[in-house]
Amino acid sequence: MQHSWFSQWTLAFLAVGQIVFALLSAFKLVDPSIPESQLDMASLFFAVVVLTYSLLLGMGDFSARSSNIHQCGLQLAKLARKINYKVIQCYESSEYEHSKFVGEYYGNLNRHENHIPQDYLIASYDYKKEYDELPSFPKIIFNYKLKIFTYRIFSFAHYFLSIFSILAWGYYITDFSNSVPIS
Repeated sequence: MQHSWFSQWTLAFLAVGQIVFALLSAFKLVDPSIPESQLDMASLFFAVVVLTYSLLLGMGDFSARSSNIHQCGLQLAKLARKINYKVIQCYESSEYEHSKFVGEYYGNLNRHENHIPQDYLIASYDYKKEYDELPSFPKIIFNYKLKIFTYRIFSFAHYFLSIFSILAWGYYITDFSNSVPIS
């Protein structure tokens, strides 16, 4: 869900940046020391980046993937409740029932997209924390949180890099010394 939101806003920001660059050039707010060919090349570069980025993010289909993964989670939670019910009832399950649960579990996993490693780390951390299996040694807890944070940063870094690159280019080309002061 977050990827869907970030991808839409990043693309919108990049497209608006393209329009702003054209307006800066039209109103002569561009630094005169920058050659016209460099401005044209950058304009073409960012146009290609926006096109390519929109195609790649469209292929990601983040909202459909999010829904699919959520559906998988709901089915696995339903299966967990069934198994938990059997355990609470102190019910001895037969080999047949066990294999039926295992088959249902892997059937759910096969019908849906696999989660990313970050999701596994979060679930593992939450499980160990809930059942007091997490060592009290702070280094291990820090390692879990650092890995989760690193996965999250790297999966979202390209959005911030894209926005930063267009902001940096806009800052580089603008020359507000020619603009009329606001009084």
